[in-house]
Amino acid sequence: MISQVLSEMIRILGHDHAQVDRAMKVYVYCSVIGDLEGLKGDALRALRAAGILHGIALPEGLDKEGKWDGDMQKRYGEPMVRELLHRLGYDRYIERVAFLVGQCNSYFEEMDNNLDLQILIESTFLVDLSEGRCQEPPKDVYNRYFATVTGRKLMQDLFL
Repeated sequence: MISQVLSEMIRILGHDHAQVDRAMKVYVYCSVIGDLEGLKGDALRALRAAGILHGIALPEGLDKEGKWDGDMQKRYGEPMVRELLHRLGYDRYIERVAFLVGQCNSYFEEMDNNLDLQILIESTFLVDLSEGRCQEPPKDVYNRYFATVTGRKLMQDLFL
């Protein structure tokens, strides 16, 4: 499953190497944190797929609206995820992956009782910080957004 999703992400993002690299990094952090936090089976596969696809709608959003924000993730990302996973035959993952991709910029509304979403958000912040894309200081990000033991440990090791 993951190899096919990775291949499709690369096809869609094409020559935007920075976005392909970003998706790969978020995927790796999702895999590490998800595994170490105890996600198994379908839950871990859905998280990994969401890590790969979390920014899949960026080119379409920029093309149609000339800018990108978190709300566009829901408008463009969720339908793209649904179509892509259906086309690949992964219907059982569609709703969870679409939810995760659509909510990955909704830092407080949906985080409670959604460990996989928490991990996706933490993974995205780890990459944002490593790429210099984060407006907030690492300590503030750590205190506001990081809840998992593994994510907090990675933040400490990498940025604090």
